[in-house]
Amino acid sequence: MVSPFVRRLLDQLLGDNEGEQHIAVREATKLDETEREALLQLLQQQVERHPDRLTGPAALTLLAENKLKGAAQTLFSSLRNANAKRLAPGIAFRIQELGTADPKLAGDTRSILDNWLQVLGTAERACSHISGQVSSRARCEVAICFNIFHRPAL
Repeated sequence: MVSPFVRRLLDQLLGDNEGEQHIAVREATKLDETEREALLQLLQQQVERHPDRLTGPAALTLLAENKLKGAAQTLFSSLRNANAKRLAPGIAFRIQELGTADPKLAGDTRSILDNWLQVLGTAERACSHISGQVSSRARCEVAICFNIFHRPAL
């Protein structure tokens, strides 16, 4: 059973109010290990059950950016388990930014993006002509993922 405090933090993290999200992040850093694991488990379930919503990955990304223990691994795990074809296109950009901000996470973020490219197939072929320009390639990946998710007829 989840404590009411953890449930409130979850609701704040998944809500639309950025101020409440930042307050929830600060309070999440003060949680004991059991409560923190419960919060991360609930966020992981949110991402896996609703891959088309940006709120779950955004909340986990915010927690990972603020160095909450286990948040980045939970984010990566949930994104590997989620249906890549149903993921919101903005997630790719958030993952890339997380890898850029924290070099320790760069390998994991790259593997997630590469996995999505394999699943989506055509995106990998479309990006292959870009010769090693990371920022251009990343922009291309985000644009292609957006087109694949939102314009499947193209």
